[in-house]
Amino acid sequence: MTDGAAGPARVLFVTGKLAEPALRRVLAEAHLPFETDVAVMRITVAALMTTEWIARLLEPPSHVDLVMIPGLCEGDVGLIENKVGVRVERGPKDLREIPRYFGRAAAARDYGAWDIEILAEINNAPRLASEQIRTAAEYYRSSGADIIDIGCTPGTAFPELGAVVRDLVASGMRVSVDTFNPQEIRTAVEAGAELVLSVNGSNLDVAKDLAGSGARVVVVPDLAAPLDTLDRSAETLAKWGIPYLLDPRLQGGASLAAEGAQRRDVHGPPFRVSGTYGSRIGDLGIRAERFADSGDQLRDRVRAARRDVEHLARAGRALRDRDHRRGD
Repeated sequence: MTDGAAGPARVLFVTGKLAEPALRRVLAEAHLPFETDVAVMRITVAALMTTEWIARLLEPPSHVDLVMIPGLCEGDVGLIENKVGVRVERGPKDLREIPRYFGRAAAARDYGAWDIEILAEINNAPRLASEQIRTAAEYYRSSGADIIDIGCTPGTAFPELGAVVRDLVASGMRVSVDTFNPQEIRTAVEAGAELVLSVNGSNLDVAKDLAGSGARVVVVPDLAAPLDTLDRSAETLAKWGIPYLLDPRLQGGASLAAEGAQRRDVHGPPFRVSGTYGSRIGDLGIRAERFADSGDQLRDRVRAARRDVEHLARAGRALRDRDHRRGD
C-alpha cells in the first residue's frame, strides 16, 4: 500500500463480472478502515483489463479518493489517474490478499465458488530453441499465466523436452505438456509437468505410468467418435486412481484456443471442462490464453468461451442429476 500521512476514506475497487461476488464477499468480511465501492467493468475476467482500457471506461464516484485495480492488469496506472483525477494503485494479484494489503488478515483460501487459472501454450515447442521457449514462458508468466503449456508437434522429435520442463520448473513455473505421444508424456511428467493434455482411448494406458506422480490428465473424446468415449475413458482413469479433467471439444479447436479454469465445488471428483461441457462438473473451464494479439480480440474470445461454459454448465448439471437418479 502506498505510504501516506492518512489512509483513504473511500476506496473504489475495479473488477470484472466473474470476480465481483468474491470481491464483495472479501470486502464485506475484511472490516477495512474505510468505505468501499465496487466498479464492475464490462468484462468477464478482470485480469485481462489494461490500464488504457480502464481509463477509457471508468467513471468513479466523486467522493472516492483511491481507486484500486487488479494486480494482474497491465499498463501504467498514471493513465487512469490522469483521466479520473484520483490516486490509483495496483492491488495484489490475488483478491484474497486485499485485507493484508491494507493491514488486515488475509481472507480464507476458500473465498467463493469461482477461481481462475490461465494456462498459456507455447505452440510447436520442438521447433524452438530452448532459449526461445524460456523467453516465451517468462513473457506468459509475467502476463499473468499460471501454467506454461509446452506444445509438442506430432511427428517431430523433441529430445530436449525433459530438459525444457526441468528448467521451467526449477524457475518456479508450473508446467503442462500438450501431446498424445506416450513417451513425451512420460518424459514431461518425470521432469515435473503437472498436467497432461491430452489422453483418450488411443493412449490411455500411459496414464497408468503416471500413478503416484501427482500429475493430472485431460481426457478428450476419441477421434471421430461419440462423446460417450469420454465417459469410458474417465471411468477407466477413476478405477486406476488417476486424477483427470474433462475436455469434450464440442466447439472444435477455435473455442479451445487457450487454457483457463473456473472451479466450482459440487458433488463428484475434480473435473475441468475446457470451453464447453461437463458431466458431474467440478471444474468449469474457459480457455483464456495470453496471446500477443490485441486486448479486444482476446476479450472477445474469452467472452465467447464464457458463453459456452454457461450453456454447457446447464447441460452438465442435467447429466449430474441423471447420474444421481441412477444411484451413481
